[in-house]
Amino acid sequence: MALQVWEREIIRKTFRKITTAALCYIDRGRDGLELQRNLVNDFAVSLVAIGSHETGDYNVEYETYKRVIEVFKTLPTVKLHFLEEESFCGEKDPCFDLCTLVPLCVVCADALVMRHIDRFYSEFVTFLNDLKIEKLLIIYDLCNRIPSTIDKLKELLGKYFARVGLKTINQIADKAEKSPKLFVGTIVQLHDNFSKLVKDSFRTNNEFMTTMEVSFTEFVAENNITNGGKTEAKSSRLIASYYDQLLRKGIAAEERLSGLEKAIIACKYIRDKDTFNDHYQKLLCKRLIYHLSVGIETEKEIVSKLREKFQCPRVFDAMLTETLKSEIEMEDFKVG
Repeated sequence: MALQVWEREIIRKTFRKITTAALCYIDRGRDGLELQRNLVNDFAVSLVAIGSHETGDYNVEYETYKRVIEVFKTLPTVKLHFLEEESFCGEKDPCFDLCTLVPLCVVCADALVMRHIDRFYSEFVTFLNDLKIEKLLIIYDLCNRIPSTIDKLKELLGKYFARVGLKTINQIADKAEKSPKLFVGTIVQLHDNFSKLVKDSFRTNNEFMTTMEVSFTEFVAENNITNGGKTEAKSSRLIASYYDQLLRKGIAAEERLSGLEKAIIACKYIRDKDTFNDHYQKLLCKRLIYHLSVGIETEKEIVSKLREKFQCPRVFDAMLTETLKSEIEMEDFKVG
Protein backbone atom coordinates (compact mmCIF):
# COMPACT_ATOMS: atom_id res chain seq x y z
CA MET A 1 0.00 0.00 0.00
CA ALA A 2 2.77 2.43 0.97
CA LEU A 3 4.61 1.75 -2.30
CA GLN A 4 1.44 2.37 -4.31
CA VAL A 5 0.88 5.70 -2.57
CA TRP A 6 4.56 6.59 -3.10
CA GLU A 7 4.27 5.85 -6.80
CA ARG A 8 0.95 7.68 -7.28
CA GLU A 9 1.58 10.80 -5.21
CA ILE A 10 5.33 11.29 -5.52
CA ILE A 11 6.90 9.42 -8.42
CA ARG A 12 4.30 10.08 -11.11
CA LYS A 13 4.03 13.76 -10.26
CA THR A 14 7.70 14.54 -9.82
CA PHE A 15 9.47 11.83 -11.82
CA ARG A 16 10.89 14.09 -14.52
CA LYS A 17 12.17 16.69 -12.08
CA ILE A 18 13.71 14.13 -9.73
CA THR A 19 15.29 12.19 -12.59
CA THR A 20 16.72 15.34 -14.15
CA ALA A 21 18.13 16.41 -10.79
CA ALA A 22 19.66 12.96 -10.25
CA LEU A 23 21.27 12.98 -13.67
CA CYS A 24 22.66 16.47 -13.18
CA TYR A 25 24.06 15.31 -9.86
CA ILE A 26 25.72 12.34 -11.58
CA ASP A 27 27.19 14.65 -14.22
CA ARG A 28 28.93 16.49 -11.41
CA GLY A 29 30.60 13.20 -10.59
CA ARG A 30 31.65 12.80 -14.22
CA ASP A 31 33.26 16.23 -13.92
CA GLY A 32 35.34 15.03 -11.00
CA LEU A 33 33.26 16.20 -8.03
CA GLU A 34 32.64 13.81 -5.16
CA LEU A 35 29.22 12.16 -5.13
CA GLN A 36 27.11 10.82 -2.32
CA ARG A 37 26.13 7.83 -4.37
CA ASN A 38 23.74 6.50 -1.78
CA LEU A 39 21.38 9.41 -2.54
CA VAL A 40 21.03 8.40 -6.17
CA ASN A 41 20.99 4.74 -5.29
CA ASP A 42 18.11 5.18 -2.84
CA PHE A 43 16.12 6.86 -5.62
CA ALA A 44 16.97 4.09 -8.09
CA VAL A 45 16.10 1.38 -5.57
CA SER A 46 12.72 2.98 -4.98
CA LEU A 47 12.02 2.86 -8.72
CA VAL A 48 12.95 -0.80 -8.83
CA ALA A 49 10.76 -1.51 -5.83
CA ILE A 50 7.67 -0.11 -7.53
CA GLY A 51 8.56 -1.56 -10.93
CA SER A 52 9.10 1.75 -12.72
CA HIS A 53 12.41 0.51 -14.06
CA GLU A 54 10.41 -1.80 -16.28
CA THR A 55 8.89 1.16 -18.10
CA GLY A 56 10.47 3.49 -20.62
CA ASP A 57 10.78 6.22 -17.98
CA TYR A 58 13.77 4.66 -16.28
CA ASN A 59 15.64 4.68 -19.59
CA VAL A 60 15.77 8.48 -19.56
CA GLU A 61 19.24 8.06 -18.06
CA TYR A 62 20.48 6.41 -21.24
CA GLU A 63 18.99 9.01 -23.56
CA THR A 64 20.42 11.81 -21.46
CA TYR A 65 23.81 10.14 -21.56
CA LYS A 66 23.63 10.06 -25.33
CA ARG A 67 23.19 13.82 -25.39
CA VAL A 68 25.95 14.46 -22.86
CA ILE A 69 28.66 12.45 -24.63
CA GLU A 70 28.73 13.56 -28.24
CA VAL A 71 32.37 14.50 -28.76
CA PHE A 72 35.04 11.91 -29.52
CA LYS A 73 37.65 12.11 -26.79
CA THR A 74 41.11 10.65 -26.41
CA LEU A 75 41.17 6.87 -26.20
CA PRO A 76 42.27 6.62 -22.56
CA THR A 77 39.46 9.01 -21.63
CA VAL A 78 36.93 6.92 -23.52
CA LYS A 79 38.13 3.81 -21.71
CA LEU A 80 37.87 5.59 -18.35
CA HIS A 81 34.33 6.69 -19.20
CA PHE A 82 33.30 3.07 -19.66
CA LEU A 83 34.83 2.08 -16.34
CA GLU A 84 33.23 5.04 -14.62
CA GLU A 85 29.77 4.33 -15.98
CA GLU A 86 30.06 0.66 -15.06
CA SER A 87 31.05 1.68 -11.54
CA PHE A 88 27.68 3.43 -11.19
CA CYS A 89 26.12 -0.05 -11.23
CA GLY A 90 28.90 -1.81 -9.33
CA GLU A 91 28.74 -3.58 -6.01
CA LYS A 92 30.53 -0.77 -4.17
CA ASP A 93 28.60 2.50 -3.70
CA PRO A 94 26.28 2.01 -6.71
CA CYS A 95 24.10 4.79 -8.09
CA PHE A 96 21.84 2.58 -10.18
CA ASP A 97 20.33 -0.84 -9.90
CA LEU A 98 22.28 -3.67 -11.53
CA CYS A 99 19.57 -4.03 -14.18
CA THR A 100 20.79 -0.70 -15.57
CA LEU A 101 24.27 -2.01 -16.39
CA VAL A 102 23.64 -3.78 -19.71
CA PRO A 103 21.55 -1.06 -21.38
CA LEU A 104 23.90 1.60 -20.00
CA CYS A 105 26.89 -0.18 -21.58
CA VAL A 106 25.00 -0.44 -24.87
CA VAL A 107 24.40 3.30 -24.87
CA CYS A 108 28.01 4.00 -23.92
CA ALA A 109 29.23 1.79 -26.75
CA ASP A 110 26.98 3.60 -29.20
CA ALA A 111 27.87 7.10 -28.00
CA LEU A 112 31.59 6.57 -27.49
CA VAL A 113 32.47 4.04 -30.18
CA MET A 114 29.87 3.34 -32.84
CA ARG A 115 29.17 6.99 -33.64
CA HIS A 116 32.88 7.51 -34.26
CA ILE A 117 33.74 4.12 -35.71
CA ASP A 118 35.24 5.47 -38.95
CA ARG A 119 37.69 7.51 -36.93
CA PHE A 120 38.46 4.46 -34.80
CA TYR A 121 39.33 2.51 -37.95
CA SER A 122 41.48 5.36 -39.26
CA GLU A 123 43.34 5.69 -35.96
CA PHE A 124 43.71 1.91 -35.83
CA VAL A 125 45.67 1.89 -39.10
CA THR A 126 47.87 4.76 -37.90
CA PHE A 127 48.60 3.03 -34.60
CA LEU A 128 49.41 -0.20 -36.44
CA ASN A 129 51.93 1.53 -38.67
CA ASP A 130 53.51 3.19 -35.64
CA LEU A 131 53.16 0.05 -33.47
CA LYS A 132 51.41 1.93 -30.67
CA ILE A 133 50.69 -1.22 -28.69
CA GLU A 134 48.79 0.32 -25.77
CA LYS A 135 46.52 2.39 -28.00
CA LEU A 136 45.81 -0.60 -30.23
CA LEU A 137 44.80 -2.54 -27.12
CA ILE A 138 42.40 0.22 -26.06
CA ILE A 139 40.79 0.29 -29.51
CA TYR A 140 40.47 -3.49 -29.46
CA ASP A 141 38.90 -3.51 -26.00
CA LEU A 142 36.44 -0.77 -26.95
CA CYS A 143 35.49 -2.32 -30.29
CA ASN A 144 35.20 -5.72 -28.65
CA ARG A 145 32.13 -4.34 -26.89
CA ILE A 146 30.51 -4.11 -30.34
CA PRO A 147 31.08 -7.50 -32.06
CA SER A 148 30.09 -6.14 -35.48
CA THR A 149 33.23 -3.97 -35.54
CA ILE A 150 35.72 -6.80 -35.01
CA ASP A 151 35.62 -8.10 -38.59
CA LYS A 152 36.79 -4.72 -39.87
CA LEU A 153 39.68 -4.70 -37.41
CA LYS A 154 40.69 -8.17 -38.59
CA GLU A 155 40.53 -7.02 -42.20
CA LEU A 156 42.76 -4.00 -41.50
CA LEU A 157 45.16 -6.12 -39.47
CA GLY A 158 45.35 -8.72 -42.24
CA LYS A 159 46.27 -6.03 -44.76
CA TYR A 160 48.98 -4.78 -42.41
CA PHE A 161 50.45 -8.27 -41.99
CA ALA A 162 50.38 -8.89 -45.74
CA ARG A 163 51.99 -5.54 -46.58
CA VAL A 164 54.75 -5.68 -43.96
CA GLY A 165 55.42 -9.38 -44.51
CA LEU A 166 55.68 -9.08 -48.29
CA LYS A 167 57.89 -6.01 -48.05
CA THR A 168 60.24 -7.78 -45.64
CA ILE A 169 60.52 -10.93 -47.77
CA ASN A 170 61.07 -8.91 -50.95
CA GLN A 171 63.87 -6.93 -49.32
CA ILE A 172 65.93 -10.10 -48.81
CA ALA A 173 64.72 -11.93 -51.94
CA ASP A 174 67.98 -11.79 -53.92
CA LYS A 175 70.08 -13.15 -51.06
CA ALA A 176 67.43 -15.56 -49.76
CA GLU A 177 67.20 -17.43 -53.08
CA LYS A 178 70.67 -18.79 -52.30
CA SER A 179 70.33 -18.83 -48.52
CA PRO A 180 67.63 -21.10 -47.04
CA LYS A 181 68.79 -20.04 -43.58
CA LEU A 182 68.10 -16.36 -44.34
CA PHE A 183 64.70 -17.17 -45.83
CA VAL A 184 63.56 -19.26 -42.87
CA GLY A 185 65.08 -16.87 -40.35
CA THR A 186 63.18 -13.95 -41.87
CA ILE A 187 59.89 -15.87 -41.76
CA VAL A 188 60.44 -16.79 -38.12
CA GLN A 189 61.35 -13.23 -37.15
CA LEU A 190 58.14 -11.98 -38.77
CA HIS A 191 56.22 -14.72 -36.99
CA ASP A 192 57.66 -13.71 -33.62
CA ASN A 193 56.96 -10.01 -34.20
CA PHE A 194 53.40 -10.54 -35.43
CA SER A 195 52.58 -13.06 -32.70
CA LYS A 196 53.74 -10.61 -30.06
CA LEU A 197 51.59 -7.91 -31.63
CA VAL A 198 48.50 -10.14 -31.49
CA LYS A 199 49.31 -11.12 -27.91
CA ASP A 200 49.94 -7.59 -26.62
CA SER A 201 47.36 -5.63 -28.62
CA PHE A 202 44.57 -8.17 -29.17
CA ARG A 203 44.83 -10.38 -26.08
CA THR A 204 45.89 -13.40 -28.19
CA ASN A 205 42.43 -13.49 -29.77
CA ASN A 206 42.19 -16.72 -31.81
CA GLU A 207 40.46 -14.97 -34.70
CA PHE A 208 43.28 -12.45 -34.96
CA MET A 209 45.84 -15.27 -34.81
CA THR A 210 44.03 -16.93 -37.71
CA THR A 211 44.16 -13.65 -39.63
CA MET A 212 47.92 -13.60 -39.10
CA GLU A 213 48.34 -17.19 -40.30
CA VAL A 214 46.31 -16.60 -43.46
CA SER A 215 48.43 -13.56 -44.31
CA PHE A 216 51.62 -15.53 -43.68
CA THR A 217 50.60 -18.33 -46.01
CA GLU A 218 49.99 -15.82 -48.78
CA PHE A 219 53.18 -13.77 -48.63
CA VAL A 220 55.40 -16.83 -48.05
CA ALA A 221 54.01 -18.29 -51.28
CA GLU A 222 53.68 -15.08 -53.31
CA ASN A 223 56.74 -12.82 -53.27
CA ASN A 224 59.69 -11.78 -55.42
CA ILE A 225 61.42 -15.10 -54.80
CA THR A 226 58.47 -17.00 -56.27
CA ASN A 227 57.79 -14.40 -58.96
CA GLY A 228 54.52 -13.43 -57.35
CA GLY A 229 53.48 -17.04 -56.81
CA LYS A 230 54.16 -18.28 -60.35
CA THR A 231 57.06 -20.36 -59.05
CA GLU A 232 55.61 -21.02 -55.61
CA ALA A 233 57.62 -24.23 -55.33
CA LYS A 234 60.75 -22.18 -54.60
CA SER A 235 59.53 -21.36 -51.11
CA SER A 236 58.87 -25.02 -50.37
CA ARG A 237 62.28 -26.07 -51.69
CA LEU A 238 64.09 -23.41 -49.66
CA ILE A 239 62.52 -24.63 -46.43
CA ALA A 240 63.29 -28.27 -47.29
CA SER A 241 66.88 -27.24 -48.08
CA TYR A 242 67.16 -25.59 -44.68
CA TYR A 243 66.24 -28.91 -43.07
CA ASP A 244 68.94 -30.54 -45.19
CA GLN A 245 71.57 -28.11 -43.90
CA LEU A 246 70.60 -28.75 -40.30
CA LEU A 247 70.53 -32.55 -40.58
CA ARG A 248 74.00 -32.93 -42.08
CA LYS A 249 77.09 -33.78 -40.11
CA GLY A 250 79.22 -30.92 -38.82
CA ILE A 251 76.44 -28.76 -37.37
CA ALA A 252 76.72 -27.95 -33.66
CA ALA A 253 73.96 -29.57 -31.59
CA GLU A 254 72.76 -26.25 -30.17
CA GLU A 255 72.59 -24.63 -33.60
CA ARG A 256 70.76 -27.66 -34.99
CA LEU A 257 68.15 -27.63 -32.22
CA SER A 258 67.50 -23.90 -32.61
CA GLY A 259 67.33 -24.19 -36.39
CA LEU A 260 64.90 -27.11 -36.32
CA GLU A 261 62.53 -25.14 -34.08
CA LYS A 262 62.58 -22.33 -36.64
CA ALA A 263 62.07 -24.76 -39.52
CA ILE A 264 58.95 -26.19 -37.89
CA ILE A 265 57.47 -22.68 -37.66
CA ALA A 266 58.29 -21.95 -41.31
CA CYS A 267 56.75 -25.26 -42.41
CA LYS A 268 53.44 -24.15 -40.96
CA TYR A 269 53.10 -21.57 -43.72
CA ILE A 270 53.97 -23.80 -46.70
CA ARG A 271 51.13 -23.81 -49.18
CA ASP A 272 52.71 -26.22 -51.69
CA LYS A 273 53.27 -29.17 -49.37
CA ASP A 274 53.70 -31.68 -52.22
CA THR A 275 56.79 -29.89 -53.50
CA PHE A 276 58.17 -29.69 -49.97
CA ASN A 277 57.68 -33.44 -49.46
CA ASP A 278 59.27 -34.32 -52.81
CA HIS A 279 62.30 -32.11 -52.27
CA TYR A 280 62.72 -33.23 -48.67
CA GLN A 281 62.67 -36.86 -49.82
CA LYS A 282 65.36 -36.26 -52.46
CA LEU A 283 67.62 -34.51 -49.96
CA LEU A 284 67.00 -37.22 -47.37
CA CYS A 285 68.06 -39.86 -49.91
CA LYS A 286 71.31 -38.00 -50.58
CA ARG A 287 72.09 -37.69 -46.89
CA LEU A 288 71.53 -41.40 -46.37
CA ILE A 289 73.28 -42.66 -49.51
CA TYR A 290 76.39 -40.54 -49.06
CA HIS A 291 76.45 -40.91 -45.26
CA LEU A 292 76.02 -37.19 -44.70
CA SER A 293 73.22 -37.50 -42.15
CA VAL A 294 73.74 -36.57 -38.53
CA GLY A 295 72.10 -39.86 -37.56
CA ILE A 296 69.15 -42.14 -38.23
CA GLU A 297 67.51 -41.48 -34.86
CA THR A 298 67.57 -37.72 -35.37
CA GLU A 299 66.17 -38.17 -38.87
CA LYS A 300 63.38 -40.34 -37.48
CA GLU A 301 62.53 -37.77 -34.84
CA ILE A 302 62.23 -34.98 -37.42
CA VAL A 303 60.17 -37.11 -39.81
CA SER A 304 57.84 -37.97 -36.93
CA LYS A 305 57.31 -34.28 -36.19
CA LEU A 306 56.72 -33.50 -39.85
CA ARG A 307 54.20 -36.30 -40.17
CA GLU A 308 52.41 -35.15 -37.02
CA LYS A 309 52.14 -31.52 -38.08
CA PHE A 310 52.23 -31.58 -41.88
CA GLN A 311 51.16 -35.07 -43.00
CA CYS A 312 54.64 -36.03 -44.12
CA PRO A 313 54.48 -39.24 -46.25
CA ARG A 314 55.19 -42.52 -44.46
CA VAL A 315 57.60 -43.42 -47.25
CA PHE A 316 60.17 -41.40 -45.30
CA ASP A 317 59.83 -43.87 -42.42
CA ALA A 318 60.32 -46.77 -44.79
CA MET A 319 63.48 -45.20 -46.20
CA LEU A 320 64.93 -44.68 -42.74
CA THR A 321 64.00 -48.19 -41.61
CA GLU A 322 65.63 -49.75 -44.67
CA THR A 323 68.73 -47.63 -44.21
CA LEU A 324 69.03 -48.63 -40.57
CA LYS A 325 68.52 -52.28 -41.51
CA SER A 326 71.25 -52.04 -44.17
CA GLU A 327 73.68 -50.47 -41.71
CA ILE A 328 73.06 -53.23 -39.18
CA GLU A 329 73.58 -55.90 -41.83
CA MET A 330 76.79 -54.17 -42.94
CA GLU A 331 78.11 -54.13 -39.37
CA ASP A 332 77.22 -57.81 -38.97
CA PHE A 333 79.03 -58.57 -42.23
CA LYS A 334 82.16 -56.76 -41.04
CA VAL A 335 82.11 -58.61 -37.73
CA GLY A 336 81.57 -61.92 -39.48
